[in-house]
Amino acid sequence: MKLIRTILAILLIAIFAAGTISVRPARAASLVEITSFGNNPSSLRMFLYVPATVKANPPILVAVHYCHGDGPAFFAGSQFDELADQYGYIVIYPSVTLATDHCFDVASTAALTRGGGSDPVGIMSMVTYVEQHYNGDANQVFVTGVSSGAMMTNVLLGDYPDVFKAGAAFAGVPFGCFAVNPDSLRWSAACATGTVTHTPQEWGDIVRGAFPGYSGPRPRFQIWHGTADETLSYVNFGEEIKEWTNVLGISQTPISTDSPATGQTRTRYADSGGHVLLEAISLQGVSHNLPVDAAAAIRFFNLDGFITPTPSITPGGPTLTPTRTPTITLTPTITNTPAPGLQIKLQSASNDTNSQTSVNLQVLNTGATTLSNVSFRWYFTPDNGNTASAYTLEKYYDQSSVATVSGPTLACGNIYYFTVSYGTTSMAMGTNWAYNTAFHLTSFASTYDSSNDWWRTPYAIGALPTAYTIQTSIPAYTGSTRIWGSEPTCSGVTATVTPTGTKTSTPTITQTRSMTPVISSTPTRTPTVTNTAAITSTLTRTPTTGAITNTPTPTLGASPTRTFTPAPVTATATRTNTPVVTATSGVGTCSPVTSTITSPFTFDGAGTFCWQASTLGTYINSWNTTSISVNGTSYNNVYASVASLPAKINGFWYISYNSAVAWGHFEAK
Repeated sequence: MKLIRTILAILLIAIFAAGTISVRPARAASLVEITSFGNNPSSLRMFLYVPATVKANPPILVAVHYCHGDGPAFFAGSQFDELADQYGYIVIYPSVTLATDHCFDVASTAALTRGGGSDPVGIMSMVTYVEQHYNGDANQVFVTGVSSGAMMTNVLLGDYPDVFKAGAAFAGVPFGCFAVNPDSLRWSAACATGTVTHTPQEWGDIVRGAFPGYSGPRPRFQIWHGTADETLSYVNFGEEIKEWTNVLGISQTPISTDSPATGQTRTRYADSGGHVLLEAISLQGVSHNLPVDAAAAIRFFNLDGFITPTPSITPGGPTLTPTRTPTITLTPTITNTPAPGLQIKLQSASNDTNSQTSVNLQVLNTGATTLSNVSFRWYFTPDNGNTASAYTLEKYYDQSSVATVSGPTLACGNIYYFTVSYGTTSMAMGTNWAYNTAFHLTSFASTYDSSNDWWRTPYAIGALPTAYTIQTSIPAYTGSTRIWGSEPTCSGVTATVTPTGTKTSTPTITQTRSMTPVISSTPTRTPTVTNTAAITSTLTRTPTTGAITNTPTPTLGASPTRTFTPAPVTATATRTNTPVVTATSGVGTCSPVTSTITSPFTFDGAGTFCWQASTLGTYINSWNTTSISVNGTSYNNVYASVASLPAKINGFWYISYNSAVAWGHFEAK
C-alpha cells in the first residue's frame, strides 16, 4: 500500500474539514520522462523516479512492466517508489512502444545476445544515463519485473552479468525459454505452457552463450511463481531454478526451506561459504496475478539498510537538561468525524471497438479511515438483441488478489450491473488497487455496443481517456452504502444519494440540466448525481460528474496511476460487422462463416470463429490457440507464408479459429 507521508495533524484536520481529498499521499518527487538517453534501437520510453532524498551515490533499480502495461502504470501500481523514498535509491521504469501488446522482446536473437540490440540495449542506455547524470552507483544496479518484465529480468541478468548485481522475477520464465524462430514471432506457446525443459547444464549453456567468454561473478537472483499460474506454467519455476543454480555454480539442493508467509514456500540455495545466491518462493494456489512483495525484493537486494546515522554521544560530559519553551496549545479544538473516501479512475487500455472495450481501473481509498467490504459496480445496457447473460467483465489483473466478479444483476428496466467485490479485506487510507479488465460479449460478436452504457459516460466509442481520469459513472460502495459516483435510474426514479462524511448545514439543491447524448438512439435515462451534501437532482441525461468536489492528483508522466498489472491478456479484436452466412460446401470449409476478412487482419481473444478471405497478404501467424486450420489444414500456433497455404475453395480460404484464452492470437499480413 502507498505510505502516508508525515504531515502535521492540524493540517490533516483542516484538509478533511474542508472536504479536500488527496488521491495519492503527498510526495516531494514525481515520475519524469527522459526523452534522450542514448542508444535505443527499439524506441523504448524512459521514465525516472528520483526521490527527494537519495544517497550520495544512489543505487539504481530497473523496474520492468508487464504485457499491456507501461512504465507509469508500473510506477503507480507497485511500491518500489515509496521504498525508494525510504531507502534513497533511484528507479528506472522502461516502457514499450513498438509492440502492440506492449510486451518486451525476450525472444529474439538480438535480445538474447549481449549488445545485440532490441530492448535490452535501450534499457542499458537508461542505466548508463542515470550513472552519468545522477551519480548512480555502477556497483549497485538491480532489476525486477512482473510477467513480461520478469522475463526481461532473466534476460538482463544473462546479457549483462557484469552490470546487474541481483534481480527479482515475479511470474516469469527462464532465460532463452521464449526463443523462437523466426524472431518476429516473439511469443512461445511451448514455453508458456511448460513444454520447454532442459537439463541444468543445457540451461546454463544457453545463458552463458549470451556473453561468451565471461568468467566474472553472476548476479544473485530471487524467483517468485504461483502454483496455479494459468498464463506461464508453474513448470517454468522449476526450470528457472535449474538454470540459475547451474549458472551460479551452486547445488540444486537448498540449504534451507521455510514459509515466510501463509501459502509461501521459500527455498534458498548457497555457495560453499553459505552465501545465499538464489532464493525461490512458491505461492500455493496463486494464479499469474500474483502479489508483488516489493519490500521482500528490496530486502533481497540489501537496499533496505539506508538509515540516517544517529550522532554518537560520548558519555562523561556535562548533563544537559533541555528546556523547551513555550508549550504550544492548538486552538481551537476541532472535532471531526473522519469521512470515508472511495474514488474510481479509468484509463483506456487501447481497445474500444465494436467487439470489446479494454480499460484499466483504479480503486483508491482517499479518506481518513480504513475501509472494508469495498466494491464497485459496472452498469451497462444490453442491446442489439443480446441478453445480459451474454456479456462478461474480465478480471485480467487484480492488484488486491481478492477481487471477485458477480452478475449481471438487474438494476431496473433494461439496466444491469456487474459487481467487483473485495470482500472483507481491509483497504487502508492511501491504498490504491489496480483492476484491469475487458468488457465484451462472451462470444466476442460484433453486435457488442457500449455507446449507451452508463459506465462509460460521458465518453464516446474510441474516446476513453488515455491517462487515468476520475470516473463518477462507476459507483463504489462500502457494504451497501454508496460513497462514490452515481447510479443510473429508470422511469424517472432517482436512486438515493448517500452523503460522504458528516456534514452540518445541509442545503437542498434542485438542478435541471440538458445534455446532448452521444448516440442519437440512446434512451433517456435519469441518473442520480452524487454530492457530498444531500441533493435532490432530476436530470434528463447523464451528467459528466456528480456534484462532488474532488481535487485529483495531477497525472504523472504518460499515465502515472497504479496499474499493476501483470497479466498479458488484453485482447484486440478487429471485426467486420457482416451478416452470418453459410460457406459454400466443400472439403476444408467451415460453417457458418462469422465474417469475411481481408489483409492486414489481426484478432486477439477467446472463442470459435469461421472467417473467409480472398486475400491474406504474405503470411499468417498464430499463438495461444487451441486450433487453427486453413481449408482443413492445420496451421495451429505456427508462422506460414501465404504461398504455402492450400488452394482456395470457391475463391476463398476458410480459416477456422479456436482459442480458450483471451490472449489467443491470429494475424494475416
